[in-house]
Amino acid sequence: MTRLEDSGREDVSRVLELAWANPELRMVVRSVSELGVPHAAVTSGAVFQSVWNGLCDRPPSQGIGDYDVFYFESDLSAEREQFWQAQVAAACPGIEVEVANQARVHLWYESYFGYPCPPMTHALESLERFLSPTCAVAIRMTRGGRPELIAPFGVTDLLAMTVRPNTNAAGPEHYRAKVAKWSAKWPLNVVPWESTAR
Repeated sequence: MTRLEDSGREDVSRVLELAWANPELRMVVRSVSELGVPHAAVTSGAVFQSVWNGLCDRPPSQGIGDYDVFYFESDLSAEREQFWQAQVAAACPGIEVEVANQARVHLWYESYFGYPCPPMTHALESLERFLSPTCAVAIRMTRGGRPELIAPFGVTDLLAMTVRPNTNAAGPEHYRAKVAKWSAKWPLNVVPWESTAR
């Protein structure tokens, strides 16, 4: 799923190097793998903000509020999701984790974002709907015990600290709010929503 032809192997290796320098991220990624959370990966801010910190020569976990874990299984109950939340939280003491079954996102997405979301078919399908291509990154462990990067839009913008809108995402108000929050913490190159809106 990583578009190596768009970003190049050296860029992908650089992103992994910078992200993996965050010991909290390493702990969460390894824990979800060891616990057997189904089809799980650590996504979004936990990854791209670790990279931004590395690019800015800051402590690896600085400014990261929580670590999102996406997984996928057919049990859509809130109780099952809470089970995995508790398991991961116990394995990662002192780290704020948010564990979400992507198979049940369509049950709450519209009431939260105001836009419908069809049922997903795998754990990382939602990466393509993230507010910015820069955010659409995830890390999981391979069966061989190595970290693997998933980046459906490549990593060029991520390494350039450029945030541009994904017009397939929830909408301009959510994009602007997130950009304002991130820009208060990191020196970003921001592309306005209006410049790429349909």
